[in-house]
Amino acid sequence: MCGPTADSPGGEQLQLDNCPQIHPDVARPQPIGDTMVTVSVPPPSPPRSLHVLRDLWWTTSDLVLGSRCAGCGTPGRLLCRTCRAVLDAGVLAEVRPDPCPPHFPTTVTAGQYEPVVQRLVSAYKDGGVWSLRAPLAQRAWWAVAALLAAHASTGVRPVLVPLPSRAAAIRRRGLDTTRALAGTVTRTARRHGLHLRVRHGLRFHRRVDDQAGLDATERAANLAGALTARPWTAGTSVILLDDVTTTGASLAEATRALTAGGAEVIGAAVIAATVRRKRSDPPEHPGSVT
Repeated sequence: MCGPTADSPGGEQLQLDNCPQIHPDVARPQPIGDTMVTVSVPPPSPPRSLHVLRDLWWTTSDLVLGSRCAGCGTPGRLLCRTCRAVLDAGVLAEVRPDPCPPHFPTTVTAGQYEPVVQRLVSAYKDGGVWSLRAPLAQRAWWAVAALLAAHASTGVRPVLVPLPSRAAAIRRRGLDTTRALAGTVTRTARRHGLHLRVRHGLRFHRRVDDQAGLDATERAANLAGALTARPWTAGTSVILLDDVTTTGASLAEATRALTAGGAEVIGAAVIAATVRRKRSDPPEHPGSVT
């Protein structure tokens, strides 16, 4: 059976019923918390003839609508095959920023925040290209599935809690993009026989500035004490969901607020993570995330 598995320190292999569709590059053991999580290879891809038909459809659409790939600008589909391959070639890893803020949770990323992924996330969040939600949510699901596999032996049934967006950002975008991603992730989980609920568990109780352009210290100060947990979270196990983590300030503040409200944050899942490296650090192996 294919699916995420969690290998416990005692050698017991834990299997999730029904697997997510995972790219072969992700099919390798990864340390998540105290377990080694392996996500298995998906079924064979569709026949090449189907790809040809899709290419023809998108080429025709481009002639009529003038669409371009949000990842590279190539005329045609909103997500070309090359950029989709980049998006699908992420590698699961546990990420920890340096410096690491207090309360930062165990966080699983599906890959680095490389240029193509950055442009796709930006197009989805701020460019109104909402059709990118499905492929981005698929990548987020890999990280969520790894956390579920790592905790499969505990019997915990966590709730997926998206990080809240500022009201001004939601009005500007016309969509709560992270909440929408979470909804798609839970629907993917249900297709694979897993019951995963999504609920709003956090809210802002004071004004915060846009995080763009702030350094790690400024981000931490901007968010310190800004979130509060909703009452229903008390006694609940939670997986946090965000699109990208950089300094870790957002996830750390969310974890602090939920823990203060009586919840247990078993981890956080992100689509991508930035690689923060000191000048004295040696070059990283391609594909690694720290």
